[in-house]
Amino acid sequence: MGSEEVLREVKAQARRLIPGARVGVAVSSLETGEEFGWNQDVVFPGCSVVKVAILVELFRQYRQGIIDLDAPVTVTEDTGGQRGSGILKHLRLPVSLSVRNLATLMIIVSDNVASNCITDLVGREAVNASMRQLGRGGIILRRPFIGAAVTDLDQDNVCTAEAVCGLLADIHSGRACDQEAGRWMIDILSRQQFRSRIPRYLPKGTVVANKTGTQPVSVHDAGLVYPQEGAPFSLCVLCTQVEDRGRAEEFIARTAKIIHEYHTTGGGRR
Repeated sequence: MGSEEVLREVKAQARRLIPGARVGVAVSSLETGEEFGWNQDVVFPGCSVVKVAILVELFRQYRQGIIDLDAPVTVTEDTGGQRGSGILKHLRLPVSLSVRNLATLMIIVSDNVASNCITDLVGREAVNASMRQLGRGGIILRRPFIGAAVTDLDQDNVCTAEAVCGLLADIHSGRACDQEAGRWMIDILSRQQFRSRIPRYLPKGTVVANKTGTQPVSVHDAGLVYPQEGAPFSLCVLCTQVEDRGRAEEFIARTAKIIHEYHTTGGGRR
C-alpha cells in the first residue's frame, strides 16, 4: 500500500465517522523524511496541541541559560477559565511548583493554568518567533488558554497539521533545540494521560509521545509514534466542525492505526 492508498482509506474513514467535519492530516517518516497529508497546510483552531510549541521554547530558553527548570513559580490564581482543563484550578491557591513540573502538567493533563504560567515565563512572541525560525510558522499563539473557543481564527491560537507534525519531527531529530533536550521533551510527551486518540488501537508496546487538543467543536491529536518493529513516524490529525467528540476520537484512532500499519509493513522505510 502506498501513501496515496493510505490517504484514500483515511478519507473514507472521515466520510463514515465525521461527515461534514473539516480534517487536516500530516505524516512524516522519522527514518526517510517522507511526508504526505491531506489539508495539511489548512489553518485550524490550535486548541491545546499548540502547547508543544511552548514546550519547545521553554527548552530553548533553558539551553540558552535564560530559564532554570527547577526554579519555583507561585501560582496565585486560576487563569485557565471556568471550563479549562487541568488540576491546578482544583487546588487551594497559592501553590508553588517548579518550572519543570508546570511544563509537565501543561503536557500530560493539558493544564491551562500551568500553560499560561509557562507562556508568561517564556513570552508568547518568543514562541512565535521560534516557530518562524524553525519553519513552523503555521503555529501561532495569540491568546491565553481559557477553555473556550474563539469564532474568529484571526484572534485565536492556530496551527496547521503540517507545522505541528514537522515540529514533533524537529523534537525527535534534535533540530527544535538539541538531541538531549529532545529526549527530555519526548519523555514528557510520552507520559500523556489522554490516550483515547492516537494510541488507542496501536499494538501493546508501541511508544507514543503525544499532545491532544479539544474545544467544543474541535478534536485534535499529534504525536511521535515508535513502533516495536517498523519505521517511527510523526502524525498530526486535526478535526473541527465536529458534532460528536467520540466519533472524532474514533476517527483519529483509526487514522493512527492505518498510518502505523503503513510504517510497519514497509512504508516510510529506507
